[in-house]
Amino acid sequence: MILLLPLFIWTQSQVITYLSRASVKKANLVVDTLTIDGEFKGNWLNFAQGGEEPPPMLNNTVERMKLLKPQYIRLDHIYDFYDVVKGNGQYDFSKLDQSVSDILTMGAKPFFSLSYMPRQFTPNQSVIDIPSDWANWQKLVKATIEHYSGKANINLKEVYYEVWNEPDLPQFGSWKLGGNKNYNLLYQFASYGARDAENVNNFFIGGPAVGSFYPKWVDDFVSYIDKNNLRLDFYSWHRYHSNPDRFREDVRGIRKLLSKYPKFSELPLVLSEWGLDSERNLNNNSDKAAAHAMATIFKIESEINRPFAFEIKDGPPSGGGKWGLMTHEKDEIPLKLKPRFKALAASTLLLGTKLKISGWGSNVTALASKTTDETINILIGNYDWRGQNWENVPVTVTGLDSGIYKIKNQQILTNSVNVSEMVSTDGQLKLQFIMLPNSIRLLEIKKSGHLAQYIDGAGNQAGDKALALTGNDDFKLDPFEFEITPNSEISFDIKPLWTGEEIPEINVLKLELAREDTEKIEVIFKKVTSNDIDFWLLTASDNKNADRLAIPAGNLNEERWHKVQIRFSSDKISLRADDITSDKNSPIYNSVSKITGISFYPFNGAIDNLEIIREGVVSFKRDFN
Repeated sequence: MILLLPLFIWTQSQVITYLSRASVKKANLVVDTLTIDGEFKGNWLNFAQGGEEPPPMLNNTVERMKLLKPQYIRLDHIYDFYDVVKGNGQYDFSKLDQSVSDILTMGAKPFFSLSYMPRQFTPNQSVIDIPSDWANWQKLVKATIEHYSGKANINLKEVYYEVWNEPDLPQFGSWKLGGNKNYNLLYQFASYGARDAENVNNFFIGGPAVGSFYPKWVDDFVSYIDKNNLRLDFYSWHRYHSNPDRFREDVRGIRKLLSKYPKFSELPLVLSEWGLDSERNLNNNSDKAAAHAMATIFKIESEINRPFAFEIKDGPPSGGGKWGLMTHEKDEIPLKLKPRFKALAASTLLLGTKLKISGWGSNVTALASKTTDETINILIGNYDWRGQNWENVPVTVTGLDSGIYKIKNQQILTNSVNVSEMVSTDGQLKLQFIMLPNSIRLLEIKKSGHLAQYIDGAGNQAGDKALALTGNDDFKLDPFEFEITPNSEISFDIKPLWTGEEIPEINVLKLELAREDTEKIEVIFKKVTSNDIDFWLLTASDNKNADRLAIPAGNLNEERWHKVQIRFSSDKISLRADDITSDKNSPIYNSVSKITGISFYPFNGAIDNLEIIREGVVSFKRDFN
């Protein structure tokens, strides 16, 4: 039995692993493009930078951060790092202005953590202690708001002012909600400063920015705010956790407590720092962190007004934190973009109309949007802390018009892209692909063409079909490049389906040619009507010359097939329709070397048997059968 004990333990562990895997719910994603679920406004695109080094911290991140389309950037240490308070009791915001300028250049607005206490204000010169005189703190907050939100100063609108940073933690003061070191008083005098600010734009003040969700820091703090009639524009806290569901549980816990206070039941919530891991390790550099970020955003974007991903860049090596979206400029690979940055950059494509999506699994989740140009973006993540879950994920897109759709399938973290086309005849597209553990895919789906319509072909034989170009349908060979010789021609059959009320001029075909000297030539074939007589008209032009040929088209209302031939030679342009030929001396075709484009316009008719003939031999043919 002793010898069998290790085998027994191993077997039990395998059973537990099997059962845990069996309990995983697999995803079966369904995107309903006809059901609107709101608007994506990018409320998750906010970022924080910690105080791991003195300013300027952000100036070399500006161009990279523009890619993330940030809305707000959070700064703390604004009073102890930026020398705002001078010894003579005056304020100098010039150093902080430089970082604010970097934030504005990114396209974002500043979110200030009002921290920490200026040394000049405390008896022991500690930046985490209470001030000797609360009036100094109140006046400083007033001056800060007037400087950045003041209409006569920086004149910014909707700036956030958050009172302190993680006041509950020892390194930031071990503040309590009572006693000698009372955060309620810290907030109260800051709110008085906000109240006293004059000639300012709309701004927001709130807190307490505690290091996690603590019910007491909701209940007792908001109760104090309510009883003392203080201003509170948002409630803020921090959360680092490997389980994305924990972030949503925080929200529901906070909302339940706020419901006791009718005035604050709908108070905006700000998660002013969040991430996978609060420790200084390499987890934040991994694909796991990127997949975690997407899973978290997918679950909180509709419940938290503004989450702030921590942080923009790593602290300086070797002791700096690894929480950054990019490495530090002194790192071995300076300012390298990490997987989490790539994931957040992909999430910017979700901006637009939010589409209803169902079928989330335990690990695979997704969001979908539709842009103003009707592009459908579906961002899918497979997050698994263990790195074991992989799935063959079905994705069904419903509510589409019938047509041809271009699908760009991008694996975000490996930078691999696959482009394909699919046809939808029933308003649906059904896709399926493998999601590896901690991977992220972006599907971009856009209609690229109408379904082709066919009629009986020019050969009048069973199975012979022709392409109808009625309505808004066109036909384009693109990309297209075909070498031609001096004795070449393009021929096709055309069947007008006139109603007798067509406009006098109808474009049928456009050819794009190139000469050996690389000069471009454009050839247009059309039907024109003059004095109630129909003509076929061919125009050819380059940058210097233009020539036209016209031949009678006969009665085009009979709905019969006509053979058209456009010939190329070095000294003339030539057009033949049915049994009538016309040509003209012209230098335009001189040294023509290739056809670079063939396009048939939408017109009320059909085409068949498109051919390119070189030296009497058919070298290219489309018969539409």
